[in-house]
Order: sequence, then structure tokens, then C-alpha cells
Amino acid sequence: MQAIFERVPSFLDLGAWTREHILPLFILFRNDDVAPALAFSIFGFAVVLCVIFLTYSRFICIQVGRQTRLIRRIKDRSTLLAAMPEIERSMLRSRYLRHSWKKFRETLIEPTPDDSPTTNMIRNTARPQVYFNTVEAGLRFSLFRTFPIFLLAWACY
Repeated sequence: MQAIFERVPSFLDLGAWTREHILPLFILFRNDDVAPALAFSIFGFAVVLCVIFLTYSRFICIQVGRQTRLIRRIKDRSTLLAAMPEIERSMLRSRYLRHSWKKFRETLIEPTPDDSPTTNMIRNTARPQVYFNTVEAGLRFSLFRTFPIFLLAWACY
């Protein structure tokens, strides 16, 4: 037990280590060119992160837009039944809407062959917005929420 405490540095040793390793960083800020260079690098890093976010967001918009156009092509309730196999395939291929579609699909009531022609349509027991939203689609952007922390860490570095 005593050997452990022999390797722990004393309080004064920590002070000497700080003076040796941290003080040169503070002295670096005496140079007039350091602050603008640091600000420019933080700004550049922020621009790169914004470009990454915008590219990723645009990709998601394109993917979801395809599915939206497919649904909007349907003119009335009777054509929905005929288009259902195509919608099913398309939604299951979508990375962002696959989970939402599977959950929403469970709420659909499809007509049976015994139904009359007037009721030969698909009905739902839950509103689509319950399943088709950013949380259910997995669009939480957790990585992008950490960008301010990256910028702060960059500034403190």
C-alpha cells in the first residue's frame, strides 16, 4: 500500500509540470498572430461542419422526397389499393422510412374479397403523423448536436 503513495506526485511536482508544459502555451498567445489564426481555424472548421451537415440533410431530403412523390401520385382512395405493392417495396427500401412504414403498416386495414365495391379501400386506425416524424424516422442528428462542443474544444485547444 505504501508503494502506491510513493509514486503519486506531490503538489509541488504538479506545479512544476504545469509550468513546464502549460506555460509555453500561454506564452504563445503573446504573439499577435495567434488569435486571428485561431479564430480563422475555428471558423474554417465550423464551415466544414456546416457543409457536412447540409450535404447529409440534402441526401435525406432527396430520399424522403422520392417516397413523398410516390404517395402524392395517388389521386384517390381507390387507386391506393392498386399502388400498395409499389409503395410497400419503395418504403421498405428507404433507410429513413422503413421502420416508420412497418409500424404504420400494422395499423392499416385492407379490404377483403367479401367487401362491397364501395368499401373496397384501405383504411387506417392511426394517423400517419404518429409514425412518420423525425423521431420515428431516426433523424435525431445526435452527431450534429455535438458540433458546438467540437468548436469549443477546438477553441480551447
